[in-house]
Amino acid sequence: MRQLVDSVTLQGKQYGLPIAQETTALFYNKDLVKEVPKTIEEVVKIGKDKGFLFDVANFYPAYGFIAANGGYVYKNNDGTLDPTDIGLNNEGAIKGYQFLQDVVVKDKLVSVDMTGDLASGEFTAGNTAFYISGPWEVQPFKESGINFGVAPIPTFNGNPVKSFIGVQTAFVSSKSKNQELAWDLTKYLAENTSDILLETGNRIPVLKSVTESEEFAKNDFMLQFAKQAENGEPMPNIPEVQAMWGPAGENIRLLMTEQLTPQECAKMTVDQIKEGISQQK
Repeated sequence: MRQLVDSVTLQGKQYGLPIAQETTALFYNKDLVKEVPKTIEEVVKIGKDKGFLFDVANFYPAYGFIAANGGYVYKNNDGTLDPTDIGLNNEGAIKGYQFLQDVVVKDKLVSVDMTGDLASGEFTAGNTAFYISGPWEVQPFKESGINFGVAPIPTFNGNPVKSFIGVQTAFVSSKSKNQELAWDLTKYLAENTSDILLETGNRIPVLKSVTESEEFAKNDFMLQFAKQAENGEPMPNIPEVQAMWGPAGENIRLLMTEQLTPQECAKMTVDQIKEGISQQK
């Protein structure tokens, strides 16, 4: 819960109330694989025969592999992010970029034109055993009739995959004439809509009283997403995050087509993020 509060806190001041969270996890086809591998290396090995897909060029699902060995976007100093300290060009980050290139070039698991929609469609059609995505896929997969399960993303190089966490948050306008009543309503909704968030929204409620309940334990899909979230980290909440998305995704695509090496991808991404931040001032 501390990291969720940090996600809505800037310079020591909390600006909103976390309502729910989401992250990516590993979907698997139970008709193609009976057990979930313990490591991503095993997923890749099995995937060469039975399929392993995700939207590689999308920095949201790709980031976990960059962060697994010590990469990071902005340095987190006890809840405060430092946009001058970008960790996407260190040794650990480069290992992640190498993995992203390998699944396309060396292992030939993912095509260069792969998108989230295409990967999701392949999983729905039963053409791939493994697929990394978020909880928004749960209901469509249920409706498709595919026999699937969800599991935390297996370790990469022996380390947890630190997937991004998105946090749905309630805010009250500083211009509101009824701020106290608005916060009371927000608090009430946070404490009394967990069943809707869970069953209809397929999101993880933030209240421990919910996630530690017997009822939550019965929802295995969301239970597995919650387990993955324990390894995750909230997306950066500072304005400089806007400088991250474009370079991060575009350079991975160049990596996939071998126009950049992992080292070049890492350096160019950091250089371009710094340039983007400078233009915000």
